[in-house]
Amino acid sequence: MWVVYALLCAFSLATSDALAKRLLQSGDERWVAWMRLVLAVPFLLPFLFFTPVPRLDQAFWLATFAALPLEIAAILLYFRAIKISPLSLTIPFLALSPVFLLLIGYVGLGEVPGQRQGFGVLLIAAGAYLLNVHASKEGPLGPLKAVFREKGSLLMVAVALIFSITSTLGKLAVNHSGPLFFGPFYFIILSIIFAPFALLGRKSPIPRWDWRYLGLGAAY
Repeated sequence: MWVVYALLCAFSLATSDALAKRLLQSGDERWVAWMRLVLAVPFLLPFLFFTPVPRLDQAFWLATFAALPLEIAAILLYFRAIKISPLSLTIPFLALSPVFLLLIGYVGLGEVPGQRQGFGVLLIAAGAYLLNVHASKEGPLGPLKAVFREKGSLLMVAVALIFSITSTLGKLAVNHSGPLFFGPFYFIILSIIFAPFALLGRKSPIPRWDWRYLGLGAAY
């Protein structure tokens, strides 16, 4: 069933990103990002209400609060990237997170992938390289240089790196709590902490309500 869940997750996130791209045409990235977090919370709350609160040790709190500022930075870069560049040249670079996890997962969790998993990660890296294969006429490094010319792509590579760190910290927190508890808890805390970034120091008025915000949160 994991394949079905993974495909459903990918479809939902792609839908949310497409809605975010449309909403970014009339709203700033901090507001749209916060709307996605806040409106995802009602769909997560039932899991928190019906899940017993586990014993939360020091490792859980350290991992959670180490991940939160990194998550905020990643979200800000993420929405900036999809605002200034096409989705087709930004979102696929998130696939680089498993590449970064080869090192970060080993350092943080002591995880070493098997040969098949390692080969799969190499295929992912090759896919990211082929996104700019049209630049190969400039030489073998042409596709890599193209990433630096497209600012949104470069920002998303940074997001993939940060996500590899927060994924490691998140798994550590899950190991010291539980997935049904950590998921809702983490996103509720994240939406609260992110609020000042969306509400304070705004140069433009708060955008009017748009029903697409609800789809943004539900798909996320």
